[in-house]
Amino acid sequence: MSGRPWGIIVSLLAAGGLLWVFIGDLNLDDFTDDDPPPMVVEMDHVTLRRGLSGDLWLFEVDSVRRTLGVSDLEGIEGRRKGPDGSVWTLRSPTGEYLEEGDRLHLQDGNGTFEEREESFLWRASRISWGGASSDVWMFPDGLEVSGDRYSLSGRRGEAHPSGRVFLEEGVMEWWNVE
Repeated sequence: MSGRPWGIIVSLLAAGGLLWVFIGDLNLDDFTDDDPPPMVVEMDHVTLRRGLSGDLWLFEVDSVRRTLGVSDLEGIEGRRKGPDGSVWTLRSPTGEYLEEGDRLHLQDGNGTFEEREESFLWRASRISWGGASSDVWMFPDGLEVSGDRYSLSGRRGEAHPSGRVFLEEGVMEWWNVE
């Protein structure tokens, strides 16, 4: 007997084995439409400088955690210097930056505003910036401002680059300065 039938049998067995492995590979994974887990990027001690409408902004953030276009922020300090020499500062313990629409939302913010010979302190529980009105800071839950000569507060507010502040449902108190 020649080795030819054994060669055919071995070849058929090898082909059958490869077919079995191939079919097994096809059944290994159940592919689903689920997205892979999102990539998370974490950074500490981030500094951002940005020029906007003639102003120079400097932001320092203790911690940034970015997932799917949303950055959670902790320990935010900001400073804006205007072309007229005015300086605006802010501090906020937490916030978030949304890449879509270039929007920033901060919680429990406070800071100062200094121009010429006047200075003011301000406080707001929620601050929003960006989107359609990228030059305007919004205070949707109210704003309190106090200075040497007066204080003002309102349920909602806006601060514009010109230095003007608009308040809705607000009150202004003047101090007797002599």
